[in-house]
Amino acid sequence: HLIPRDVLNPADYLGMGGMFLVLGGIFIRSWAAGVVKKGKELATSGPYSLTRHPLYMGSLAIALGFCFILWDGESIFAILFLVVLIYIPKIIDEEKVLGGRFPSEFAEFKSRTGLFFPKTIPDMRSNWSLAQWWRNREYQALLVSLIGLPFLKWVHELGKKFHGM
Repeated sequence: HLIPRDVLNPADYLGMGGMFLVLGGIFIRSWAAGVVKKGKELATSGPYSLTRHPLYMGSLAIALGFCFILWDGESIFAILFLVVLIYIPKIIDEEKVLGGRFPSEFAEFKSRTGLFFPKTIPDMRSNWSLAQWWRNREYQALLVSLIGLPFLKWVHELGKKFHGM
């Protein structure tokens, strides 16, 4: 019986850690989605000054956060397997497209910005826009996560009742 961790209990480090990963992932994705203008220009400011792929990093944080909350070791390995199987080839393809579309700009961006982790401490200012965030439909990740966290808390409490915890 899989009972989710308690995301609101400070003594439940996995539950709290998972919740912070989910919320951090939402923040990173929302920040990136409010900056990126897909297909129109190369995003290099804000979260894109830290990593070339903040949307993927945010998604990974959300997925790992939910894995911590569910604390199912197999799901963590499944998520990491999917990252290697799906995200890495997608990143390679995206970088080829960006390199072709913005050759000199992307080469310079790539030289100073890490694939996943910062190479230096960059200037993280950006022209974040709620309208751009909305156009990129980032509200979907926010809604799913904000519904998922209370749902898992409810399932946790229900599981405690039925299993006499």
